[in-house]
Amino acid sequence: MTYDFAWPDKVLYTRPVMESGCVAQRAMEEEKEPQRFKPWKELANYGALSLNLAMLMLGGYFLGQSLDKRFHTGPRWMLIGTFVGMVLGLYTIVEISIRLSKTGKKNGRK
Repeated sequence: MTYDFAWPDKVLYTRPVMESGCVAQRAMEEEKEPQRFKPWKELANYGALSLNLAMLMLGGYFLGQSLDKRFHTGPRWMLIGTFVGMVLGLYTIVEISIRLSKTGKKNGRK
């Protein structure tokens, strides 16, 4: 089955219509189009990494500070919270970097 895209006097082009509808057509069109490098998207991805590290460290700092005030323990929980936030932030950076590098290789980038 085909569907003709036409002006009143001539047919512009003919595209086969698949049984599953628009989803299959979009998938077929996406396979044909090469992936473009999008610098702003890449910048946003890597900017989110540093923001993630900063937020986790600040969260650990403020949580530790509130625990120190509650239990009167000095800077002990503040340091522990900051360290745990830093470790979690670095773990997240490594995990997301690995995922981004895999998608970069899949799109033909080195």
